[in-house]
Amino acid sequence: MNNKQYTVLLVYSSSYAIKANQILSKEGISSKMIPIPRHISSSCGVCLRISTGDKSRVLEVLKDKGLPLDGVFEIS
Repeated sequence: MNNKQYTVLLVYSSSYAIKANQILSKEGISSKMIPIPRHISSSCGVCLRISTGDKSRVLEVLKDKGLPLDGVFEIS
């Protein structure tokens, strides 16, 4: 995940971020909890960083597991 481009997934709470991270890990998808970038939101919280190449699979997995997202942003 050292690529310069990645995708950030905003969730509604820290517990959702932890749950999403666990779900993705079980699916063999790399993700990392990070602070929400300030240019996306001024709220204090965490989000998930994933490889942009995994985005469609991640969205499908989380939808199938019923985990709602608050936003999806691509970062360069």
